[in-house]
Amino acid sequence: MSNKILFGSVAREKLLEGIDLVYRAASCTLGAAGRNCVYNKWTRVPIITNDGVSIAREVEPEDLGALQGANLIKQICEKTNDEVGDGTTTSIVLAHSMIEQGIKLLDNDKLVNPMQLRREMKEAADKVIAELDKMAIKVTTLEELENVATISVESPETGKTIAKAIYEAGEHGIVYVNESTDIGVSIEKVEGYQFPQGMITPYLIKDPNRMETVLNNVPVFITELQLLWTNEFSNMIKTLVEKNGYRDILIICDEIHQDVIKFAVMNQMKGNFNLSIVKKPMQKEFLEDIASIVGANAMTKDKGLVHPKAEYCGIAKKVVVKEKNTTIFVDESKQVIADEYILSLKVQEGLAEDEVTKTKLQERIAKLTGGVYMLNVGDKTEAESKYLRMKVDDAVNATKAAKEEGIISGGGMALYNVVKPLMVSGMTKGEDIIYYSCIKPLVQIVENSGGIYNEVHAQIIDNKMGFNALTLKVEPDMIKAGIIDPVKVTKSAFSNAASFAGLLLTTECLIVPSPEPLQPKGQVV
Repeated sequence: MSNKILFGSVAREKLLEGIDLVYRAASCTLGAAGRNCVYNKWTRVPIITNDGVSIAREVEPEDLGALQGANLIKQICEKTNDEVGDGTTTSIVLAHSMIEQGIKLLDNDKLVNPMQLRREMKEAADKVIAELDKMAIKVTTLEELENVATISVESPETGKTIAKAIYEAGEHGIVYVNESTDIGVSIEKVEGYQFPQGMITPYLIKDPNRMETVLNNVPVFITELQLLWTNEFSNMIKTLVEKNGYRDILIICDEIHQDVIKFAVMNQMKGNFNLSIVKKPMQKEFLEDIASIVGANAMTKDKGLVHPKAEYCGIAKKVVVKEKNTTIFVDESKQVIADEYILSLKVQEGLAEDEVTKTKLQERIAKLTGGVYMLNVGDKTEAESKYLRMKVDDAVNATKAAKEEGIISGGGMALYNVVKPLMVSGMTKGEDIIYYSCIKPLVQIVENSGGIYNEVHAQIIDNKMGFNALTLKVEPDMIKAGIIDPVKVTKSAFSNAASFAGLLLTTECLIVPSPEPLQPKGQVV
């Protein structure tokens, strides 16, 4: 296959073509008055959503050069989604504006050095981030959490339910959005545990929309050793699947041989059974904590256990494996074992002589007793259920982010207010691009609501004021009106967009694979 090579402005315009498609698909969803997008996963029910990263994933331009541009901007969405779980549409709007302005500048002024422009953009972005931090207001009350959740989920009643779950979960509790057959959103607390290790390969992820795999009635095999393809391992799997009838299995291990991964992927593709594999936690004591809640016998060196056996496995009621974390729901039959283990940790805490050991034990006990707050989500149809579940997911992430770092004015107003004092004469070209782009989220929100930006801009005379996309009026105080955003989300969306845009503007060459020519009918290849 030959490659097509593009240079200079032609290369940048081709990338912008794909970026523009992602922007047009996602930007119409921004704000309280934003619209939705519909896409289909071929064999599944069409999905209706306003989730930016979900929409971006589905944009696949036919032109291979434009496809590279689309795939590049998707990386911003994915990174923002990984960091804060929200703000992905804002990151697209910001990045598109920065790239579009930058390309126009490079095309019209040949004396501009792209590397210098990138440095100027980074310096300007750092100033914006610092100002956002200064603006942040700490969130301390349940009512403040409710405001954040309500803005994100667009429902006061659901917002209250989400805020209540996060508030009651506390620092160590886990909040998980669960699909339900009942209509509405309800809270259910169950015993469970989460640790920060996810699926060892994306090929084992069953739900690409939520990037997770859900397992039910799960044998859990735990080891600190490398897992190799051996007769003992093969016999253990056969016992669990063929003799005991399990269809979902979880393995927690150190390193894993490629043959085991291939075996797991192949059997999942064939629909035989689901073998999910995650890396063990860094601390060995956490491995024993997990073993305690599922009733497993962890295969470790100090116990002299070196060969996998089915009897070493514990049982979990349910397991949710994501890219970066795994949540285990305790089976009722193992609760007594878990309670006894927690009691033993409390005894150790009481006997601990130094504060470091005592603090570590307290953290382990808190993680084991914090539980999982399930938000059971359901609606009348499958399409409506998926839509609501995505909205609740985003709202949970936004509310958690607000709890961590505080809130700022929402509706695009924080970035708008940040740059007003920074926009002075003598700005560098990089500053001009960054500061102008900070206004774009507000512009997009106003346009999506059917308003006129210049009219809104003329009415905003101080930093407390802002545009309400639902009433089409300018509020005298956005914070008091409950129109707020988590500062962590805004910072993540902005910094990822600025970093990506600065790098992309240094592009001088684009290599595009030429598509394979179609073979004439009847010709043997």
